[in-house]
Amino acid sequence: MISLVLDSTTGSESFSISPQSSTIIIKGGDERGLIYGSLSIAEDLRNGIALKNIRAKKEKPYLPFRAIKFDLPWDTYRHSYALDLHSATCKDTSYWKAFLDMMVENRFNTLSLWNLHPYPYLINRKIFRKQVLSLIRK
Repeated sequence: MISLVLDSTTGSESFSISPQSSTIIIKGGDERGLIYGSLSIAEDLRNGIALKNIRAKKEKPYLPFRAIKFDLPWDTYRHSYALDLHSATCKDTSYWKAFLDMMVENRFNTLSLWNLHPYPYLINRKIFRKQVLSLIRK
């Protein structure tokens, strides 16, 4: 049996694994710590370690900010067919689910999405044009 316990004294994103007779206790400093502790056990199992041979361990993040910078293809400074291929990928929700799962497995905690200026995506050009024309006519 595996028991999950929140323990804020462990620290943010930290965890400890304590095997005790027929139970393995995972203490996490927060929800992410519990996820990282569970992933650690899953990695041990994938590496051929039997559940009864799981060893006690404690881990805490060395760096509090672990990020991936992702360049979005929406409005690139360099237009090309190759970059246009990425638009369909970035609109695919199954891609983002897999990408976020990969981030968790590799203990990243921040996703930074980059694009050129977002202004073209903040306005509706048809509505904006009507408003501008109505101001000009006044």
